[in-house]
Parts: sequence; C-alpha cells; structure tokens
Amino acid sequence: MYSPTMRAGLFSLFLFVPALGSIPGAHAAESEPFRLTFTAAYQADRLNSPLADSLRLTLTHANRAALGFDFRVVELPLKPNANPAIHILGSALTTRQAVAILGPAGTIGTPSTLKEIPVVEMTGGFAITLPMALIDPHAGAEFYAGYQGGMVLAGGKSQDFLRLKQVVFGFDRTTGLFEGSFAEMAFGHNETWGIDYAANRWAARFRIQTLLGPAAAPASATRAAAGKPAAVREASFGSPLRAYVELGADTDGGLGPDAIRAQLGLVLDAGTVLQRVMGAQK
Repeated sequence: MYSPTMRAGLFSLFLFVPALGSIPGAHAAESEPFRLTFTAAYQADRLNSPLADSLRLTLTHANRAALGFDFRVVELPLKPNANPAIHILGSALTTRQAVAILGPAGTIGTPSTLKEIPVVEMTGGFAITLPMALIDPHAGAEFYAGYQGGMVLAGGKSQDFLRLKQVVFGFDRTTGLFEGSFAEMAFGHNETWGIDYAANRWAARFRIQTLLGPAAAPASATRAAAGKPAAVREASFGSPLRAYVELGADTDGGLGPDAIRAQLGLVLDAGTVLQRVMGAQK
C-alpha cells in the first residue's frame, strides 16, 4: 500500500498477515490440507493524498504476480463437511506502487521524493474458520477471523522496521460457481501509511471470483442395464483456473492518506494441476 513515511530505497520488503493479501478463498476446498496458488492480476490505485495530487500520482496502475499457500493445521470433527479449523497462511507478491520517501533523519522529504517503484510483499499469519454449514447444511460459505502482525522492511539509515498489527474477519464462499469470493474487514495499526496516520485504520476488501471451466465431481456409478455391468465415472478434479474482480479501500477515517484499489486477475490452483498430472500418469 502507499506509505507517506517510508525511507529511501528502491527495494521494500513487506511482512504482514494476509488479511490484505489472502486469508479467504485459499481454504475453500476442505478436502485438501495444503493448497498452493499462483495469481496474476492488473491493479489500479486511487490515492487520496495532497502529496500524490501535487505529483500527479493520484491514479496509478501496474501488474502484480503472487504466490500463496494455505495449510490447515487443526480441524475439529464436529459435523461432516462442516468442521471448524485453524489455518496457517502466507503469500509473496511483486508489483509497482507509489511510495513516499523520507529525507535525512526520518524527516519528510520534498514532494519530488514520492515515486512509483517496484516492491515485494511477503505475508504470513493465521485464520480460524467456522463453516456456515454448522447452521445451514446448504450454506456453502464460512466465517473466518484472524490476526495480522509484522513489520515493513525499507531501505534507509533509520526507521527500517515499520509495524503492522491488525485483526481481520469476513465471509467467503466455499462451494459452487463463485467459490473463493469474499467480503472482508480489517482494523488496527499500520505504519506503512505513515507513523502519524498508523493508528485505528480500517481496510475493506470485496472479491467476486468464478471458476473457468468444469467444476470438480466425485466418482459415481450408473445403474446397471439388463445383462450389462454398471458404468463407473471416475472423479474429476475440475478446472484449476479462476478469474476474479476485487475492490478494496483503506482509510483512517480522518485527515490521513486513503486509497482505493481495483484488481482484475486470474488464480491458478497448483494442487489441482498436480492432481491432473498424477491422475494422467495412472
């Protein structure tokens, strides 16, 4: 995200929990304890900041590529296909974005120091999921909540480590055509927006995601005809490719910098690809 107080340097390493990066969607397939996904997207950002306005960096756009993982470490067997669980999640992505660079001794630099530069983000955290099937067997969604905390590492002589501590919660779709879609809120302390505006920030994300191709289907057998054996249809792993549209916003509700981000992208489920390859070799 944009950081009016980040130090000089063209390389930034962001380490924080994936509420802003990817808590939902990754744990949609409950039969898989570990999932690996690749994402490629186009993003457009609208930054509400006097500094960005003066430098005509209010509107920026860039491509982004990401790698994410989800490991379900604990599952409580309360109800078939509706078990609460704890997930460890993480992601790494690269993109370009506007970054405000500080002057000597941590002072804010001149307006010319605001630049659109390449960045690398790395995330890690946890989420607790509660399937809505505990209430309605046909809900096809789940509630999740997690914590994000970490640091921002930026090049410079001081203020290299900026803190981020947030809680996140939301709902995501776990089955059907729109599997992986979600609505999410986060709240907490985020110094990547500037130390003066780091406290009590709200972030919201909304994604609509859909499967591109056939859905997964279990193995099944047809009724046997007279004198003929029953036909067996093998399980189908479904398409590994999904498309999504996402809209997000981050604000302190006051005079600090605010932003809106829109994304259009594709998600590739590496686990489904591996299942297809392994199935073809049998």
